[in-house]
Amino acid sequence: MIDTLSVIIPTTGRPSLLVTLESLRNQDWISGDEIILAYDGVVPPDFYSSISSFSGLPIKVRGVDDGPHYDWGHTPRNKVMPTVEAKWLCHIDDDDIYVDGAISMIRSTVSGTSAPHMFRMVNKNGTEVWRVQGALVFGNVATPCIVHPRMDSYPYWISKVGGDCDFISAILRAYPPFSVLWHETVIARVS
Repeated sequence: MIDTLSVIIPTTGRPSLLVTLESLRNQDWISGDEIILAYDGVVPPDFYSSISSFSGLPIKVRGVDDGPHYDWGHTPRNKVMPTVEAKWLCHIDDDDIYVDGAISMIRSTVSGTSAPHMFRMVNKNGTEVWRVQGALVFGNVATPCIVHPRMDSYPYWISKVGGDCDFISAILRAYPPFSVLWHETVIARVS
């Protein structure tokens, strides 16, 4: 059986979301994959028309009706993670993009494994994240770096700058020491 992927994208509907979705258009999707747009707040009617050109993608829109929270997408992530249907979770912000072939590469890399994986991304200034393998510190890991299996319960994304580092650290603590698989491959960049 081929491993399915859920890509969680928290958003307030910023224009950069369209660039993020464009980066997903030509990826290799299979039945069971899903792109979850976790809208921070009540989803406005015009949001659906703004993403209508992406109807070929496996998009599910989930509004977080008690928002907006303005916490870098952490609350929407916390609310939608337990609802994913795929085997693996990927996280990306609505101002990041996946590089060409990222979804195929992620799927082939995680297939047959059960440990979390850490991939690289590129910041606006061109530096790669992570720079130091195994260093779970602010600035060395970022949201798109982690790809992890669906879990029975999840740690929470903490509502602060650097919450992605805290979440990634918590996910990795749920696994035996040194079980995370670090990959040199860049899968995402800041748009």
